[in-house]
Amino acid sequence: MQHSPPSVRPFDLESLVLGIEHANPLTLIGTAEAGVVPFLLASIRHGLQRPLLIITATEARAQQLIDGLVPFESEQWPAMAPVLAFEPNDVSPYHEISPVRALAQGRTAAAYRLNQEFGVAAIVLPATALLLRTLDGATLDAATAIASRGDELDRLELAEQLVAGGYERVPIVEDPGTFCVRGGVVDVWSPLYDQPARIDFFGDDIEEIRLFDPQNQSSGSHLVDLIMPPARELLLDPQRIDGIIDRVIDLADQQGIGNIELRALTQELRAGHLLPGLESLLPAVSPDVVSLLELVPEGPQRPVVVFEGPDACFKAMEQAWEQAIVQHRDALQAGRPVYDPGSLYCSPESIRELLNQHVQVHIRPVVFAEDVQGANAPPAFTLDVDSNAGMTRQLEQSRQLDQGLRPLARLIRETRRDHTLVVIAAHSEGGRQRLEQLLKHYGVATLIFDEPLETARIESLRSDRDIGALLVLGGSGEGFHIPALHMMVIDEQEVFGIKGRMSRRRARRRRREDASAAGRLIREVSELSEGDYVVHVDHGVGRYVRMMRMEAAGIEQDFLLLLYKGNEKVYVPVTGLNRVQKYASADAKTPSLDRLGAERWTKAKSKARKAAAEIATELVRLYAERQATPGHSFSAPDELYREWEATFPFQETRDQQRAIDECIADLCAPRPAWRLVCGDVGYGKTEVAIRAAVKAALDGKQVVVLVPTTVLAEQHRLTFESRCKGLPVVIDSLSRFRSSKAQRDVIARLASGQVDIVIGTHRLLSKDVIFRDLGLLIIDEEHRFGVKHKEQMQRWRSTVDCIVLSATPIPRTLQMATLGLRDLSLIATPPDNRKAVRTIVCRGSDELIKEAMQRELARGGQIFWIRNRVGELAENADYLRRLVPGLKPVVAHGQMNEVALEDAMLGFMRGDYNTLVATTIIESGLDIPNANTMFIERADTFGLAQLYQLRGRVGRASARAYCYLMVPERSRLTKEGAKRIAVLERFSELGSGVHIATHDLEIRGAGNILGERQSGHIAEVGYELYVKMLEEAVSVLRSEDLGAPVDPEIKVNVTAYLPDTWIPDPSQRLMAYKRLAAVRSVDELTSQVDQLIDRFGRMPSAAVALTNTLELRVLALELGVSKVEQGPAAIALTLHERGLLQAESLLSLLNAPGTLYRLTPQMVLVRALRSDERDDPLLVTREVLQHLLRLARGESMQVLDAQVESQSSSRASTPANRRRKGRIRRVRSD
Repeated sequence: MQHSPPSVRPFDLESLVLGIEHANPLTLIGTAEAGVVPFLLASIRHGLQRPLLIITATEARAQQLIDGLVPFESEQWPAMAPVLAFEPNDVSPYHEISPVRALAQGRTAAAYRLNQEFGVAAIVLPATALLLRTLDGATLDAATAIASRGDELDRLELAEQLVAGGYERVPIVEDPGTFCVRGGVVDVWSPLYDQPARIDFFGDDIEEIRLFDPQNQSSGSHLVDLIMPPARELLLDPQRIDGIIDRVIDLADQQGIGNIELRALTQELRAGHLLPGLESLLPAVSPDVVSLLELVPEGPQRPVVVFEGPDACFKAMEQAWEQAIVQHRDALQAGRPVYDPGSLYCSPESIRELLNQHVQVHIRPVVFAEDVQGANAPPAFTLDVDSNAGMTRQLEQSRQLDQGLRPLARLIRETRRDHTLVVIAAHSEGGRQRLEQLLKHYGVATLIFDEPLETARIESLRSDRDIGALLVLGGSGEGFHIPALHMMVIDEQEVFGIKGRMSRRRARRRRREDASAAGRLIREVSELSEGDYVVHVDHGVGRYVRMMRMEAAGIEQDFLLLLYKGNEKVYVPVTGLNRVQKYASADAKTPSLDRLGAERWTKAKSKARKAAAEIATELVRLYAERQATPGHSFSAPDELYREWEATFPFQETRDQQRAIDECIADLCAPRPAWRLVCGDVGYGKTEVAIRAAVKAALDGKQVVVLVPTTVLAEQHRLTFESRCKGLPVVIDSLSRFRSSKAQRDVIARLASGQVDIVIGTHRLLSKDVIFRDLGLLIIDEEHRFGVKHKEQMQRWRSTVDCIVLSATPIPRTLQMATLGLRDLSLIATPPDNRKAVRTIVCRGSDELIKEAMQRELARGGQIFWIRNRVGELAENADYLRRLVPGLKPVVAHGQMNEVALEDAMLGFMRGDYNTLVATTIIESGLDIPNANTMFIERADTFGLAQLYQLRGRVGRASARAYCYLMVPERSRLTKEGAKRIAVLERFSELGSGVHIATHDLEIRGAGNILGERQSGHIAEVGYELYVKMLEEAVSVLRSEDLGAPVDPEIKVNVTAYLPDTWIPDPSQRLMAYKRLAAVRSVDELTSQVDQLIDRFGRMPSAAVALTNTLELRVLALELGVSKVEQGPAAIALTLHERGLLQAESLLSLLNAPGTLYRLTPQMVLVRALRSDERDDPLLVTREVLQHLLRLARGESMQVLDAQVESQSSSRASTPANRRRKGRIRRVRSD
């Protein structure tokens, strides 16, 4: 409880609001509890019904306030978040590095919405962001495109305006700030929205605007208006270029910049290239840049400026301003044209002057008497708030005494007796559900509440006696109790200890990243580039040349041109595209082209099919053995276990939680578990192992955790001990780091059962290690152990539960092929608090290296320096030691002896050294959350998958990580090297690794699961075909009816293709063809057609004909017909011996009077065409196939296909009805 000066009144919202409305220039509020500030801010905002501009001292506190405001605010404009961030750049404009695009997009979105008053409840920013100059209101408005349903809008003009606004034109929209135009459809992802939008035109009229999912490109909710502000602050549209160059030349002349450097810069600008670090020239691009304060609109809804801790805020601004002055001086000395700090930033003095024009509220821990003295003293209030510190201490003590959440339940009941509303803020939906279950166990009734918790609702909610606690989403990490308002807020973090938070805003950003990466993965699987190697099921390995349209007898169709050995050519119709797959293998070696008609391909397929059958038999046998072998059934998790797992300091991802649930379910089942958990390093596999290990240990069983290296054993030991603190579980380790005496002691205690969980290397597999009651075996990276070690593991595995952890990604297609035979858990999503690694391509100047390293060391972090030449590592370490004072490097490479290498790695892990100078030996090495800066020398010489793996060593924690790809001048880069670097820089988002690696890592993972022997067969026939063979072999062993093994060939005389004008991008058109060719049912075909119409608009007639042709293929597939051929006078169907149509079932049809059918000795069913049927061959062929399908199924029906004149007359007289009769699907046509 704080004591206030006499002139400071108790907090009174009505008086405070009244004073602000009467334009009090400044109001002071004193409150000692930081946790109450979000509620206080929301109360002020609701009372004023005006937006707030909230300024705080640090970025971390700004994020806390955004998280804390979530439960109190609701959407005020369709599909737009009510609370926004205005973030500073992650790098200085004076460095030759561009900031993350998302930061500039977020600033333009916040600035535009603030200036235009578009549904903003609050904008929260750290004080340093207030210094940044951004686009002025007139420039923002002029660069903003708006589309409204029912309006007329020229698509070409819209595209030009988007390009001028900094949007990138792409074939498919997967990232914010991009757009594409496809015929009558424009897709665009405006920074204002969490999802991209699809504008559907009819001519120049806008028919519909729909948000869509970037992952599957399917449409969702509708919008009336779509607002598209600029996607960056650097607007390099052609109309501005001449003025920009003139201003840059003037600046260079003032600073004496040489002509050579200036000419290179102006050439890049004239070409419209965004050079790294161009942000230092923002005033040349947009001369009228302003502070965010200058964008605040006038009028009754003018936002109120709120400072939390104004003294700390201005101190942060002063420091940032001084740093900018130093950085500007350094940039001038480096000879770069840069504007002075006053042009890029507002000085703290100018910010103070601008603030005088605004109504302000200052929130401080305490209001002193000096603050309210004098005649012009501002009104001041104090808000008496009780903290939850006492409750937090009781909960900590109760966890140590195994009392669980009893103190919390007791506190809730006591508080509710005083009619005080209890609100518990959870940081995720999973956390909220866990709290609901745990509190229910203690007899506390809860209510899931998703509406904004406004002050007016508190009174009615607190009077509801049926509610024990209200469960909301959000929270800043700290709770509070306001006795005067009868309200208590408890944060999930206070209940379970420190826990990584993920706000709705960050959750939306993560969904953007995940969806963006997933969209690229979808494209990569089907995308073929000219020159790629492919596998044709019948002809073998060839090379894809191009897609081409060919005409014969007036019929047009698209074909894939494949080239084989000896320049032999194969033209594959797009309807048979499912027979062509992109070639991929683990070693990424260039395959040899097959010769058409040669036996090599047939033999390779035969061997691969035999090998797939063998591995399928082995998988089925092992599965059957596991099902028949009785195992220990562990007890279901109790409340002690649930409360312990709730103390996990981070929020579980969806994949991670699923893997945990699957492992626990396996342990509780009455058979030995054998589960493989796959996920990248840092994605949470260790926590999955810990959950399983603790469950087994609490049930009295011993647990072995096997790891391949001593360093990993030490790392796991530290992690397990930290995580299991307070549990009645004894953890120890066994490796060469332990003395002989310590090893003997551990072995003795294992035999007597005094150690519950032991972590170690292959030393645990020695004969002298005996367990009293082993119940669970956990193996990390099993493929890195030797054959003899694996044999010992196999003996254990037959009697105890086993969980295998792997950091090598496993293809989902392989998971599906072995579904039910090998228990796989895939963790594909990174932890919620992980940020994407900032990837920066640079030359590697001393200035840049020194600044980046000093920044990392200043935040207490560590650094990787990668150089793939062992002989130069020591020289590199000396160079870095001289360059950066305080740097403590250690060298590591594969040519060192094992002991020295492990000592170096362990020393780096423990923090004895702050820089690891190494080769690619770290590619699959340690998990060092504290190492968040990496330099890679000559990055252009590394493979793409290797660069991705290396970059994955940083960014393991919540801190922003940086990866500097150091390359020579552009003229010295090879074409392939430049392409690799550009791809990696573009795809710096989380989760995009599978796309970057183009599946070679996954295929390596497939080899790890299936065995090295299988890798050779995968290399022979390609991964996709091998997996298809494996899937078929598994299905045969399971006695599943696969039907006739046909891939129907359809030959009909009709023009059928996807026009270029409808799907302009060749790769998108090829992907559409591949998806259509892969359908195997009418429902799948309907779904694909609907998606194409949704994405590309009305179907042209040629596309309608193609989908109708594919419908024939689907019907033929169901019938087991291998070929459908339509000629001028008849339809010929080639039957398969295992198909539905057999001679016996056709007798009634063949013997009917006047039948049009006949069956040849070659099992070709011929159906003659009547003269009136020849004008619509597709329709007639479809009706014939449908008729035969009903006949094959034994459905009661008349024989219709006979020479009956009345029927033909009737059909001929109603062509419209004939077209609609029996239609399965309707498609729109233009």
